[in-house]
Amino acid sequence: MVQGHPVEGEMIVRTGWPDAPVALLNAVRHHHERTDGCGYPDRLTELPLLTARVAVADVYDAVRTARSYQPARSAVEAQAILRKVALPPHVVEAVLLAAELLQDVWCEEQMDSGAA
Repeated sequence: MVQGHPVEGEMIVRTGWPDAPVALLNAVRHHHERTDGCGYPDRLTELPLLTARVAVADVYDAVRTARSYQPARSAVEAQAILRKVALPPHVVEAVLLAAELLQDVWCEEQMDSGAA
């Protein structure tokens, strides 16, 4: 039970990971929260670090992945979008840096394998 309320996300996580840490359950519950208080489900204005990391990664993935209602956006577009979302800027920059580094590694692996 996260913050005294059983939630569907907690039940889903607990099904596959019965000993999941409470911090993880809270991050799952609050990954749609925003620092301007306009997120949900609890309209938080301060996000724990793990929650902020999950929230930023979720937005990045949503922007970079094609959806039925929108095409995938480029890494440059994703950066611009993320920098406008009400999430902790230091976490946004850290996730963007990690995404850039991972892209560089992926490109190198593709070149080494002859796939590119």
